[in-house]
This record gives sequence, C-alpha cells and structure tokens, in this order.
Amino acid sequence: MNIHQLRCAVTVARLGSQTRAAEALYMSQPNLSKALKELEQTCGFRIFARTGTGMTPTQKGEEFLNRARAVLEQLDAIDAIYQGRSKTTAYLSLAAPNTGYIACALADCAAALDARDGLEMNIQQAGTAEVIRRVLSREADIGVARYPMEQQNRVLGELAEQGLHYILYWTFKHVVLTSRRHPLAREKQIDKAMLAPYIEILQGDMPSPVQPDLSAAVMEPRRIIRMDGRGSYMELLERAPNTYLWSPPVPKEFLERHGLVQLECGDAGGSYQDALIFIKGYAMSRWEQAFYDHLRRVIERL
Repeated sequence: MNIHQLRCAVTVARLGSQTRAAEALYMSQPNLSKALKELEQTCGFRIFARTGTGMTPTQKGEEFLNRARAVLEQLDAIDAIYQGRSKTTAYLSLAAPNTGYIACALADCAAALDARDGLEMNIQQAGTAEVIRRVLSREADIGVARYPMEQQNRVLGELAEQGLHYILYWTFKHVVLTSRRHPLAREKQIDKAMLAPYIEILQGDMPSPVQPDLSAAVMEPRRIIRMDGRGSYMELLERAPNTYLWSPPVPKEFLERHGLVQLECGDAGGSYQDALIFIKGYAMSRWEQAFYDHLRRVIERL
C-alpha cells in the first residue's frame, strides 16, 4: 500500500468513474486500474463495487476511504509546512531543458495567477540525465525528459525501473532558430549542408540534437559555440546573424519578441519526444497541473 494508491482510490470515489479519475490524475486508465487492484489485494477486500454506471464504495470500502482521506489531508498539511507553502502560493519546482516553448508556458502560468496569489517558481535548466537525477533526488518535484523517439522503449523502461512516472505529451522534429538577418532567413526550407558555413550554438556539454552533414564538413570546418543560459543564446542569435540553434518549434510570439525565425530542415533526422516525469506516488498540485495545461496549450499554438 502506498500514497499513490490511496490518492487513486480517493479520486475514484470522489468522481465515481475510473475514466474521469485517470484524467484528473494525469495517468492512463490501465495504470489506475492496476493501482486499485493492487490496493484491494493488499487490503483483502473490495473497496469498490463496479456497476454499469460507475464505481461505488462498498461498506468496508467507505470506512477505508474515510481513513485514507484523513491520511492524505495530514500528509498534505505536513508537506505544506515543510515546504513553507500555503494554499494561496503557487509553488512550482521544475527541472527541464532550456527551451523556448517551456519558457512561454511558464510565463503564461505566471500571468494567469490571481493577483492575491503568491508565487514561488524554482526552475532548473538541465539536460535529460540531470533532469532525471534531480527529480529522483527531490531537488525538483517534476521534470521534462527529452529523448530521440528511436530510444523511447529503452528510456521509458529505465524511467519505470527507477520509480518514475511519465506523461508523454509531445513528439516533434527540431527546427533551426536564426536571426531575421541570417543569410538563410528567407529560405522556405533548408538542409544540413546549407548550415555548414555558419556557427552552431550548443547548450553546455550537450551534443547537437541533429548531426552535421559529413560531406559538407569536409569542405567547411565545423564552427560551434558552447554556452549555458538561454538569455545568452538569444543575445548571440539576435546580434550575430551568422549563428543558429537547433530547437523544438517555438510559438510565433517568442520569435517576434527576439527577432528570430525558425526554419524547417528537410534532413534534420528523426523525431524527439518530451515527457513530464515525477516520482511514482507523487500527486501533482493544482499549480503543477496548471503548468502542464499551459504546456499543452502552447504546443497547440505551434
């Protein structure tokens, strides 16, 4: 028996439906059903009577749920005290790649707050391996893991083995971000060979998500700048029109604000996937759920 299973049971009781409960908990219905089954096996009795119209607690189940609600309320109260949070303070602890669309979602999330609400955001920018480490060590409550689609089975298997839950929310191909003054800025579509004369900006020690064209590399020496910090990237892209950056697609307002364009590359390679991750049994707060909703809305605008 664990906290995640208790939250699943209490949410099903509140909503009367596994389908609605799975949506509220941001998890798949099969995983919710598995959690309930394991909980009932541990308890030794049926918590819910399953009917054609939904799920109703049994007599023993109602007694169990009352105790479960009390336990969860106490845990939430302890968590709020320990973290120095209150119900009127929007708290978000996130580890994620340094990416424009995530920055837009964070801005939208902050802008949507009631003026009476407090705000505390702890945003840690990191590559996927470091994101996973920080979530596992509770340096961040939630994270965004990014990986090539061809590695999906291996990565998701490793996440599950490490006790992490994941929500797959976006699959994309990288585009090229450049200044509006870049020589390629007016091209309808480009290929990797066309980028060979220009300077690629890389994030810290992270490898390029799209490998350069080898035939072009024979003719042109590779030119790269490694940097940490999204602000520095934007400054370089805006002020040095011979630079470019591989990035997931970003919203139009982000491009306009920084004087950039994004170009599709015909031979950019395979797709990548972004997944929201957190420790199994962790229940996202309403602020974290709001951030996730804003992520999805930003993606819909792309």
